[in-house]
Amino acid sequence: MFDQGEGRTSITVVFVEHRPEYLTYLKDMFSRSDLVILEEPHTTELIKVLEGRMTPEEYATRVYTEFQLYIEKQVEILRELHLRGIHVIGCEPYLGKLIEIYNLISQGIDKRQLLDIIENDFLMKIVYNVENLVSGKLIEYYESLLTGNFDIVVSSIINYARADAYRVIIRDTLRALCVKDSLSRLYGRDVRDIVIEAGVVHTTFPMILRKMLGRDIRCVNLKMILLRELNLRPLPHPGYILSKVFIHGLPYSRNYIRLLAARCFVYNLFIAKKEYIPNKEFAFPHIIQEYKVLQLVNRLNYEDCRNIYERYYRSIVRRGGRNVANSC
Repeated sequence: MFDQGEGRTSITVVFVEHRPEYLTYLKDMFSRSDLVILEEPHTTELIKVLEGRMTPEEYATRVYTEFQLYIEKQVEILRELHLRGIHVIGCEPYLGKLIEIYNLISQGIDKRQLLDIIENDFLMKIVYNVENLVSGKLIEYYESLLTGNFDIVVSSIINYARADAYRVIIRDTLRALCVKDSLSRLYGRDVRDIVIEAGVVHTTFPMILRKMLGRDIRCVNLKMILLRELNLRPLPHPGYILSKVFIHGLPYSRNYIRLLAARCFVYNLFIAKKEYIPNKEFAFPHIIQEYKVLQLVNRLNYEDCRNIYERYYRSIVRRGGRNVANSC
């Protein structure tokens, strides 16, 4: 493997939310590295877009992302780094297999053929089964919104969070194996600084990678850096805490877990889904908007959240239950 001697090679995992306002700071970290490992598959499309043979817009469409603006802007930065000689690779086997499944479905393959292909691909089978589990819990959540019973909604959020935590652990384990394998191919190369992109919920990834490599790994949370620059103290995020409860087996009480889930409902109701490009007037639109929502959410008790749900429920009943998913 690459030289792991002290003072030789450094590995940094940077936790980032996929919002355009993070990209200036992410670019700074990437620019000081020799190798950037992205939280996405290493596909022919990624190679093409880095080499200028595919547009950022087309690439963002191909990766089935929820964060199209972020990916487009990030790709522009990565293309510039690539031209400067910084190695850029993708490493996310779980998402890679998921995209393969999406592509097969989009080609119109029938279910029997799809299942035959999945049955003969061990990794694809894992991804397919995990996604079925998580998707089922998400559907149950959307259905619970129409029951008029907030306790059922809260239970469905908890069940989804538990299933999603399982998915996170699977993804992080597979990704750590992929990164280890990628680094083993760097033997003999002069790679001193490696930066690995990771979503903020993937806190088990550096822990697993550290054990696999048997060496220290530095972690940086860009959101914490930006909050310090804005002179804002970090606020508890009910969704992230709920995820950590199940990912790390944290010993919180049943009542506190239900409160977190109740606050998750309100948070998802009020947080903006649209991507915003930062400008001179609003340099951190998502961070500021989320901060205001968290200030509200963290003051609510369980009954406060129930009252908000009941008002929400009355509103969706009046409009016939339309656009439920878009409101959450």
